[in-house]
Amino acid sequence: ASRDLRLRGAIGFARSLPLIVFAMSHGAIPARDGPTMPWVQLALAAPVYLWCGWPIHAGALARLRAGGADMNTLVSLGTSVAFLSSLWTLLAGHAAHAGHALTFEAAAVIVAFVLLGRWLEAKATARAGESIRALATAAVPAARVIVEGVEREISAAEIAGGMHVVVRPGERIPIDGVVRRGESEIDESLLTGEPMPRLRRPGDRVYAGTLNTLGALDIEASCAADETMLARIGGLVDEAQASKARIARLADRVAAVFVPIVIAIAVVAFGSWLLLAPDEIRVAGAVEAL
Repeated sequence: ASRDLRLRGAIGFARSLPLIVFAMSHGAIPARDGPTMPWVQLALAAPVYLWCGWPIHAGALARLRAGGADMNTLVSLGTSVAFLSSLWTLLAGHAAHAGHALTFEAAAVIVAFVLLGRWLEAKATARAGESIRALATAAVPAARVIVEGVEREISAAEIAGGMHVVVRPGERIPIDGVVRRGESEIDESLLTGEPMPRLRRPGDRVYAGTLNTLGALDIEASCAADETMLARIGGLVDEAQASKARIARLADRVAAVFVPIVIAIAVVAFGSWLLLAPDEIRVAGAVEAL
């Protein structure tokens, strides 16, 4: 998904930049007002609107079939009006000497920037996924505990608070707890990002997922396996990936109300021009009113 968004976004920006230059030149480019320039703008904008913007339009159609509206609807509606009204202006012959009446660049630029935002979001999600995989790798499946003076191996998920866990050099610590016997340097970079191991002695706290580098440790578990800091971090990352940001939820709620209102206003304006305007400007005015 990230690669597809990057490709669509790159093509969108590559074709949008010339359109922006033409639109913002204000007469500095003589060829801009020539008879072929509107067709050049159409050739640049059409692939951006149709192919690059297809995920947006598909999302809007899916939401429409469900009887609702969201940000996809808003973006698709805006770019469609900009592109189709410009296309009508061009085909009707009104753009031959009035390139400023075309808004192809608006349709293309909006699509390109929306795709850029989605690509950045997909990239952040992929990084979060890598973090989850790193956390899963750090989780220890089994642990050695001392029960009635006898050391035995159990599943790490069976560890409960108060159990004594033995961790040998080179092993990851399976539980949050307090060192009771032994001392060692612990690599805590997974949780803290600090590259240098920290010395831990009796009475010091240690955390699940960190790496015991030197000596053997007897650790008293302070919680169950599903209550460790490592497990809580993994749960928070999962929750963040599964839910939308607050601003995105707010935007969807606003769009659900705003989009139908805008459509209703546009339909009224379009109908008013068709019914009330003079014949010579009736259709052109109706299209521009959209």
